[in-house]
Amino acid sequence: MKKQPVPQKKRRFKSKLFGLLLLVSTAAVLFSSQPFTFLLIGSDARPGESLRGSRSDSLSVMQFVPLSRTIQLTSIPRDTYTPIACEDGKKDKITHAFAYGGEDCTSSAVSELLDQDIDSKIVISFDSFIGLIDEIGGIDLVSTGTFSEQDASGKANQYTFQKGKEYHMDGAMALAYSRHRKSDTDVARANRQSEVIQAVATDLMKPTGWSSIPDANRYMKEEMNLDVSVRQMMTAGLSLALLSEREHLEVEGVSERMNGIFYDFPKKKELKELRAKLDTTFYGTLKND
Repeated sequence: MKKQPVPQKKRRFKSKLFGLLLLVSTAAVLFSSQPFTFLLIGSDARPGESLRGSRSDSLSVMQFVPLSRTIQLTSIPRDTYTPIACEDGKKDKITHAFAYGGEDCTSSAVSELLDQDIDSKIVISFDSFIGLIDEIGGIDLVSTGTFSEQDASGKANQYTFQKGKEYHMDGAMALAYSRHRKSDTDVARANRQSEVIQAVATDLMKPTGWSSIPDANRYMKEEMNLDVSVRQMMTAGLSLALLSEREHLEVEGVSERMNGIFYDFPKKKELKELRAKLDTTFYGTLKND
């Protein structure tokens, strides 16, 4: 039997449908490929304490550049000496910016320090961090270090981690893992925090985790002041889905005493180089190249 020819109209319809799907897919990729800069503010408010008047215990800036498959993570030591815009440009430790004016004051101080626009931000307290991890049922993570850490209440050596060992962490355990810094540096702690973020994203991107996305998003908006657009969420998701390479950077400084107080004074040359490294194009290449 002869094979019946496909009607011309049907072929044209399939061709148009394919073209439309290709156009929509391309538009979605381009829509979500615009780089953006995300500020993570970790408050030192203990469980049950108000965020008001607290300081930033950790500051990290994540720059997502999907088309170059890179995520640049810049850690800022809490004692970094820099102008605080909401205090009329008075110089102080950047950790104090949160006590002066919350996340907006901190965001402007970080923006001026790095000479970068901050597109979105999130504020994480001990309580909200624990709550988010517990909200999604915990995370699976391989420890990149060997150390012991206190719990959220300050009780010493409540959690022990071994390098290379995988753990299923609830909120309290993940907090202990991500806030440890006594045996290494602020950079290492920032790395662990990014590992936890990656683990949360990985868990939510699994088919079994899709049902948790609405509740996790609601929780972050209500409890962490998450300020992020749909496009930025797509950008972050695309970057993580592409298994982007994470590059870890730091504001390097010299610790010196001034008026009886220790500050980290940024090294001018290194800060200039860092600013240039963060100044990228749409494709993730340096604008100055």
